[in-house]
Amino acid sequence: MITHIPSTLSQIKYIDYLFMNKIVQPYNHRIIIGKPFGSYAYYIPWFKLGLIDKTEHNNILKHDDFEFVDYSDEVVGNSLGIASGMCLVQNKLTWINVSDSIFQCGVFLEAAQFVGEHKQNIKMTIDYNRMQLTSKLKGSLKMYVNILKGYGWKVKIQKNNFNFSDFEEDGPCAYFMLTHKNSKDFNGIDDHYKIDNEKINKAYKILKGYLDEKNISSNH
Repeated sequence: MITHIPSTLSQIKYIDYLFMNKIVQPYNHRIIIGKPFGSYAYYIPWFKLGLIDKTEHNNILKHDDFEFVDYSDEVVGNSLGIASGMCLVQNKLTWINVSDSIFQCGVFLEAAQFVGEHKQNIKMTIDYNRMQLTSKLKGSLKMYVNILKGYGWKVKIQKNNFNFSDFEEDGPCAYFMLTHKNSKDFNGIDDHYKIDNEKINKAYKILKGYLDEKNISSNH
């Protein structure tokens, strides 16, 4: 059964786009999951690509569930440091997806500075929906962008028309994905853990739309 419905719907559009357009390539690229909740957002494109045989898996994605996932965080904030450590061994193109709340984790900020200084080949998408478990995210987009730029990262802000044309370029790049956790059907805080059959059915209907479409673009 699906849980973390607002988190799933917040990030599925860009995650589906990344995989269906082969921007992120399992087995060729290193895959780090820094936001393991809202996991159906990963399972649906993986299912469409034939990487997995069903969309029902753990509600919290585990890194030992799939051989093409190199690491999945269980303590929010550790994922970028793990990715950086792996790049020290082999500076392979690494995709990491994180929550915007990660900017409140000191270990993440230390890792971000190290990655920037060493020009590690890490591409980080940030689900910037400005919502946490119990409240709105404190701080501003400008502040977070300036932090990463100050650490030597290239930064791009994405909304509807995605552009990942520089994904294969060397060095770290952060993509702030401007998403929404609230909608007319779902509340980003109230529905985070709630099990409500009516809302679950609504979520499945939305997700089925992603199952039925390819979401492939000629413009990366």
